[in-house]
Amino acid sequence: MLYVPISCVKPGMVVAKPISQTRNRIFFAQRGLKLDSRTIKRLSELGIKSIWVECEGMEGVGERINDAVVEKRQELSGLLINTVESAGSQDNPKFKASVFQSKVGGLLDEIMDDPIHEPIVSGVAADCSNLVRHQTNCCYLCLLLGAHLSGYVRDQRKRLSGKVAEDIRELGIGAFIHDMGKAKLSERVQKISILSRNAKDPEYQSHVKVGSEMFRGEFSSLVMYMINHHHQRFDGKGFPSVQSREQGAGPAPLAGDKIHIFARILAVVDAFDHLLGPPQSPRPTIQALHVLREMQLQGWFDPIVVAALMRLIPPFMVGSVVTLSDGNKAVVIENHGEAPCSPIVRPVMSGEPGVPGVRMSAGIVNLAETNDVFVYKVNGVDVEPFFFSPLPISDGEMAFWGLRSKAVKAVQAAAAEI
Repeated sequence: MLYVPISCVKPGMVVAKPISQTRNRIFFAQRGLKLDSRTIKRLSELGIKSIWVECEGMEGVGERINDAVVEKRQELSGLLINTVESAGSQDNPKFKASVFQSKVGGLLDEIMDDPIHEPIVSGVAADCSNLVRHQTNCCYLCLLLGAHLSGYVRDQRKRLSGKVAEDIRELGIGAFIHDMGKAKLSERVQKISILSRNAKDPEYQSHVKVGSEMFRGEFSSLVMYMINHHHQRFDGKGFPSVQSREQGAGPAPLAGDKIHIFARILAVVDAFDHLLGPPQSPRPTIQALHVLREMQLQGWFDPIVVAALMRLIPPFMVGSVVTLSDGNKAVVIENHGEAPCSPIVRPVMSGEPGVPGVRMSAGIVNLAETNDVFVYKVNGVDVEPFFFSPLPISDGEMAFWGLRSKAVKAVQAAAAEI
């Protein structure tokens, strides 16, 4: 099974996972459909940017993808479409906090049941606005990162009991609605992100206040805090300014651990998702991770959160087709955290991946064990300039990372011995 951009889909390919509309879940294509040029064009017109297709010799890839997680993310997108529309068209839109909490909680439950599933960073629901796609992605990535950083979250919330401190549902809810204020602003402002050259535009920066006022009284003070402060920077150069409690000190942005850990996680995820680009012109994940690392070195983010995300999110997604430096194509079948830019791949012997008649190699190549070949291009983009090594984490900080995945692997190992 392969994950293929719609621009690379060819007649004869067979749909591996159903393709449905986000709002009403109407199916555009069922599994097993053999695609022709007319259907491919229609899917592109409907806003579908990537699909799963069958590929001989790659059947095991599908087992790495958690369909329940994908389903919950699509449900969130469907809910958010209606919310964004009502926010943009009504002066005082009404929101049901219980519905938001239930949907986000459902996604968190699926993540906790399978915390080591293969992350899908691209929007699983492309037939929706960029605002809907962005907030849904941020919700998923924040919950995923928060689950894996449970020890760090607990350490940063020392005043709470361990179980309460590790509860990250509010992290997911805050991420799910953090940019809703943009829905009430001009179309010009909606296109601005924290990465834009005009990110200091006063109207753009007002979206945090507009968003918090929109949900005032509906959600907890922590969720409101996340909406207000997800653009604070670790080095104290973010916004908005806050009145200091120190005598004689004036208003200033927050910095370091004065920023709540949930807002720190959201700040990293928000920037990372913007770096991935919109579905209309996506960037390779390795490029987004490379730029995020450069931003971290400039003091933008909590270094532990960035280091964790760069170990959690693979530069090359399992099931993606890449071009190697020797000119041959291959399919990514596994990644490693310590050598993220050197995945394990299965080379293509002849034919086109996903097209009937393709012949895949019986063997695999671990690119971390060879200096002769490396991933050269992804979807036609030269990615060699974006290669990176994992950010260093001290022994003390490493104790915060991977607690969930280590626990799951320990359970699995114990079960295997029975």
